[in-house]
Amino acid sequence: MKIRKKISSVILALCLLVPCFSMVAIAADGKISFSDPSTKVGDMVEVKCAVRSTGGSLGNVEVQLSYDSEALSFDSGDGAESGEDGSVTLAGNGGSSEQVFMLKFQALKEGSTQITISGATIASASGSELTLDQGNSTVKIAAGDPSKIKKKEKDSGSSSSAEDIQVEVDGTAYMLTDKFSEGDIPTGYAKTTVSLDGQERQMVVNENSGVTLGYLLNGDSGSFFLYNEENATFSTYAELAISDKTSIILLSDTSEVNLPKEYQQAELKWRKRMAKERSEKGVEAIREQSNREWKSSAFTMYFGTPERAAELYRALEQAEDIGPEDVEFATLQGVMFMARKNDMAFTVGRKVLVIGEHQSTVNLNMPLRSAIYYGR
Repeated sequence: MKIRKKISSVILALCLLVPCFSMVAIAADGKISFSDPSTKVGDMVEVKCAVRSTGGSLGNVEVQLSYDSEALSFDSGDGAESGEDGSVTLAGNGGSSEQVFMLKFQALKEGSTQITISGATIASASGSELTLDQGNSTVKIAAGDPSKIKKKEKDSGSSSSAEDIQVEVDGTAYMLTDKFSEGDIPTGYAKTTVSLDGQERQMVVNENSGVTLGYLLNGDSGSFFLYNEENATFSTYAELAISDKTSIILLSDTSEVNLPKEYQQAELKWRKRMAKERSEKGVEAIREQSNREWKSSAFTMYFGTPERAAELYRALEQAEDIGPEDVEFATLQGVMFMARKNDMAFTVGRKVLVIGEHQSTVNLNMPLRSAIYYGR
């Protein structure tokens, strides 16, 4: 009987100890969490990674992420450094109880894919190591437009670029170079790699239209020129952005340019006037002047028809059911001063769209002109 009582006492003691072990388990010092966004093939998607401490301010933070490089392509992120395909390292110095990283990826393949943590070193403000619960991000990718996917730039392991080469545009010699800064890249364009003369050249491509531009130098000054991939030539180029998805590209010569399928060719008539000038010797000289008034109204000339005005309205308002019959022009004409009060205006239903000229150059007498306008 005594033996049975001893055995029962041991079993009871063991049963009482079991919950005690679970009570002394170490609680996590915080959590690494992610957003779970949805996107489409070809589109950019942002993923939020938040490192949170429950016990005070964070110190140095370093998180290694892994992802499927066949489903996602890393684009950019604050405090983020891309490693080998499928890895990104996040680094920050805390300063508060939360450190947030915003990461941008491009979706490559339809389906569902995960971004996971492959390693993490998190310290408190005092330098002690913290243990954080680790989450992951699930990115859902729907069908989209694969043509928007940017070509992957090859990493040569150094900052070297292809040698500059000479090209000719309209009889003028230029140097094609890879040495342009991020600030030189036009809005809506991103870096891409183009094969030319056996070398991988750095150029930029419009993510919506597919238009490719190369950076050409003329002496110390440089600018982007339209690149024609079929015959490896360049053309002078200027682009007038109407909206995020609509723009006008002005070309000096279209004979050697193949327009992307998203663009439609049109003609803008440019007026010039001839001015006579008399020299000191009394000899008349003919001088061709650009009429600044006509230059500023190139936009209004192009969209001065109901058909094109309706096209502009559809692009700005995403209203596909608007036609030329819905457009009524309301451009104001001066009565006393015989001058227009706005460059162009038209109404669609109860909405009024007013187009005004943007001052493109420094004008020292603008205060005087403004006073005259106010006086009118």
